[in-house]
Order: sequence, then C-alpha cells, then structure tokens
Amino acid sequence: MQIQKGEAILLKSDKTFEERVDFINNTFSQNLDIIILKNKKISIDNVRDFQNDFQKSSSGVNFDFQKLGIIIFDDISPEAQNSLLKILEDIDKENSIILYTNKNVKLLSTILSRVLSIDEEIAKEMSKKPELPDLNDKENPPDKQQVIEWIKFTIENSKINKDKKPLIWINSPSPNIKYIIEYFQLFY
Repeated sequence: MQIQKGEAILLKSDKTFEERVDFINNTFSQNLDIIILKNKKISIDNVRDFQNDFQKSSSGVNFDFQKLGIIIFDDISPEAQNSLLKILEDIDKENSIILYTNKNVKLLSTILSRVLSIDEEIAKEMSKKPELPDLNDKENPPDKQQVIEWIKFTIENSKINKDKKPLIWINSPSPNIKYIIEYFQLFY
C-alpha cells in the first residue's frame, strides 16, 4: 500500500486486533519517525499522548515522510474521535496517518470526511504488481489496457517517482514520464 504525504488513511479490516498489530509490526520497521498507538479501545488520553509524540520533531531517519502515525484500534470513544479530528485537520503536508481498525467501528462523519477510506482487500489489490505482458506474442497480443496498467505501476513505484505520487501528479521532476503512456497509445 502506498501512503501519500499529507494523507490520512482509514483501513478497515476483518483481521483481529492482534493480527493487525502483527501486520504493522512486520511491515514498518522500528523508527522514531513512526508513531504507533495500539489499543483495542482508544480513549481521549490515548489520543492526546499520540498527538504529543506525533508533533515532536522528526529524526530525519525516514526519507519518504517526516512522521507516520499509525493508530490500531477496535473501538474509539466520541471524545477521543473529536480529539483525533483536531490531529487530522492539522496534519502537516509532510506527515501521514493510518487508522487501522475493524469493519464494524462507528466513526463520526467529520472523521470520515477527512480520511481516505480503503477496504483491506482494495489495499491488497493496489499493492500487487501487474504481470508484465508478453509484447512478442503475435497470436495472443496483450490487451492495451493491461500494458498501460503495467507501465503506470512500474513508473509509480520506480526510483524516478521517489515521492510515490500517482502518475497524473508526475509532472515537474520528470515531465517526459507523462508522455510514455501517450506515446504507447499512439503506436500500439
């Protein structure tokens, strides 16, 4: 899953709390710039502690973002949600937050309006690399859209795209990249 700077992502899952904690621990290395709050039931005090840690200056260890906040929970009080809302409203453009919860959690509409909600299955699909189409197969030529998807994924996840932005955002550092797809469409 790609995390964009300045974004807050809501990831809902069927996994148990312990499975979600294990997944995060295995996915993200221990780092001063990654703040993790893991508690089945989040209280306002938990959110305030998280906010204090999240607002401390970055150590500069991670080059993709300054701070990544991850909150793993099954339930969150209304007071804690209001406190969390303040964090989401003021998220720095260099930071990101992931709310990782179960599918049954009830969140305030104001929270939902400030996060990008992604189903866990969709997140898995987003992170899968498309298979490289065989361009030399004359009997069963690859579908044009399949080739375009492979090119997009390759560029979006390449070192050229160090900010991991969607392809349509790649304009200023390497303006020629956006023409790869157009070129392909003209001659395919």
